[in-house]
Amino acid sequence: MVWQKFVDNLSRGLAFFPPNPPTYQLAQHGDGDRETYVHPLRSHLKKVPKAQVYQLGVKKETIVAAFIPGASAVSSSGGAGGKQGVRWTLVHSHGNAVDLGEMLPLYEELSRLLRCNILSYDYTGYGCSTGTPAVSHTLDDISAVADLLQRQLGKRLEDTVLYGQSVGSGPTCYLASHLPTLAGTVLHAPFCSG
Repeated sequence: MVWQKFVDNLSRGLAFFPPNPPTYQLAQHGDGDRETYVHPLRSHLKKVPKAQVYQLGVKKETIVAAFIPGASAVSSSGGAGGKQGVRWTLVHSHGNAVDLGEMLPLYEELSRLLRCNILSYDYTGYGCSTGTPAVSHTLDDISAVADLLQRQLGKRLEDTVLYGQSVGSGPTCYLASHLPTLAGTVLHAPFCSG
């Protein structure tokens, strides 16, 4: 417990640099369905209407997650793919100085190019997620996202690839070590240990 507090305090100043102010705010669609969306606050960022937004309770905080459903591939006969959606889901843990507002347009394009679902989230203290960033919080955050993936979205671990970028490599490795049936894990510019 003492060691974890030391690591959290040290990492807070060395690893976590959430955009301040956040690059987005949460808003509700004006069509009466009251669904929440990520509203970009910077002019160069675009809204991603098909992103499904979730607010997840993690201990005493709330984190924001976004799911972009992939488009089914076009069949050889020219018709649309199956109605059940695409098989693969990529769970992305972003780098240390961005939030969902900046990443959603990239996720939308990545989903289109790879023909996969994309699920991502803001760490505690990033974007519209509450609290203060810490290593221990990122582990709780990704665990809550894995629960969302399976329970609410109905996605199978066998069809899921974790992708951790920079500081996101920590929670990605943590979750991968606890879920051996995942399809794969990608580490992009990970932190090294020792």
